[in-house]
Amino acid sequence: MKKTICFILLALISTATHSHPYFGENRAPFEYLTSYLYGNPLIRKDTFIFNTFSTEENVVNTNFNQNRKDGSKTHITKLATEAQKAKVLVDDSAANYIRGDKRYFDYNDPNCLKIISVIPVFPIFSPICQNTLAAKLPSVSNNGISGTWSPAQINTNQGGLFIYTFMPFGGQNADTITIPILIVAQINPIFSQIGPYNLNQHPDLLPSHSLDGISGTWFPPSVNTSSSGTTSYIFTPDASQCAATVGIDVQVNALIDTTEMPATAAWYSTTWIEGGLNGEYCDLGINIIQVMRDTLIENKLCRIIGVTDAGKYLKESEIPFYSKNNRMYFHEDNEWKLLYNFDAKVGDTITYSISNKAIYYSKYGIIPFPIQTGPFTLLVTAIDTVYTTSGKALKRFQTENAEFRDNSMQNIIEKVGSVDKLFGSNIIIVPPECNTFPQLRCYIDSNFSYKFVEGACNNIDALQEEKKMLLSISPNPGVNQININIPNNMDLPLRYEVLSVRNHRVATGTYSSAQTLTIEADDLLSGMYIVRLMDMQGRLWIGKWVKL
Repeated sequence: MKKTICFILLALISTATHSHPYFGENRAPFEYLTSYLYGNPLIRKDTFIFNTFSTEENVVNTNFNQNRKDGSKTHITKLATEAQKAKVLVDDSAANYIRGDKRYFDYNDPNCLKIISVIPVFPIFSPICQNTLAAKLPSVSNNGISGTWSPAQINTNQGGLFIYTFMPFGGQNADTITIPILIVAQINPIFSQIGPYNLNQHPDLLPSHSLDGISGTWFPPSVNTSSSGTTSYIFTPDASQCAATVGIDVQVNALIDTTEMPATAAWYSTTWIEGGLNGEYCDLGINIIQVMRDTLIENKLCRIIGVTDAGKYLKESEIPFYSKNNRMYFHEDNEWKLLYNFDAKVGDTITYSISNKAIYYSKYGIIPFPIQTGPFTLLVTAIDTVYTTSGKALKRFQTENAEFRDNSMQNIIEKVGSVDKLFGSNIIIVPPECNTFPQLRCYIDSNFSYKFVEGACNNIDALQEEKKMLLSISPNPGVNQININIPNNMDLPLRYEVLSVRNHRVATGTYSSAQTLTIEADDLLSGMYIVRLMDMQGRLWIGKWVKL
């Protein structure tokens, strides 16, 4: 009885009709079919590549060298095409065609073929960029197996390695397989800050590459500075970089309103040290009010002004100032407040305010208690001309309070301010022991300088000159008259004023003689008064007089 050969196919085998029903030269040695295949995870080691072929071909795979039963070597010499490959599990007992010491089988015998399973084959999935649109998963494999996927479609919302399972439909003898798909995390391109620019300023070119090397294009393609405001520029990365589209905001500022106050502006004065209680002549120190730096507020270029008192800078004294069109403002409580109007005319009433920080700017030193900040109202009573050290003419405004308030500006010099320092004088405090008086010494900037005293502005040795600026007044104390000796070096005519301890002007006038100036004092109340003379150069002489 003829023994039937049976072997099991792991893939569909073409059963085309051949002129001869056997391997090789009409037959195939069985031992050739019992090769073990290693290194391919899709093929079990008890399987190998089985090929269909015509009788004219010598079917050989050079990957497999086999021992014949007689000990000699043989091998298969021709590779099959992909379409002809299938995996075969061979039952050794099935071989019953024997020639000598070799066994053969008939692969065309339908009783000896049994389909076990087919492994679906798909193309290799390339890495996919995060947040991009992925292609649909194929519903049919390369080798014709149809089925469904779980998950049903590729999700690119998150980076990482994800497993997708292909499940063949029934009746195909096909295996379920899993395929890993890599989602590459998206890169957010990084750029250096672009701008801000000023109106109509020539802008930089938008970079073609980000700081992390991502190339791309911009929309709009270039920065436009013809109008102010904020514009978003969109960077779209070139393909295949797994990079995100990003937007960059570019600010174009309107034309900056530049202050007219010079960046070098400085006011030098003297103040009492420790309240003026250190001896017959109260000790004086140099006080400097000056521009420290610039800042931008509401598109206005401002100067930050601060106070250095007796060598110590007072950070808490800083105030933003802005000058424009012959007016000076300071910024406080989120608004600009007028301090000076240098275009005022005789008879004008000016409303102004002083800063909450004016306590650091007092001519007498830091005021240790709160003061009124206004608004205050002053009346311009006279205007004349004084001259800088270089001969530049400046207007001098004589003012008086339009209402009974503590703060007073008294005499104001154009571009400089009050002769009682930047915020005027809020109150006069003169310790009885003090025979020197703090005063504004100089104003200096890059355009001009103005001196109220002889000598240096900021040299501590020059403080002795303060004594030379003291007035000789008699009788002192007195009752009815104030007699003042006119200094020989005064540039006449002079302006005089008598101030109460509350800084209210009780007497004022001009005087052109080099003789003794007499001021009637019958109507004055008993108490201490400050007498002040100012010559045409703006220099100040000060004295203290007491009425009995």
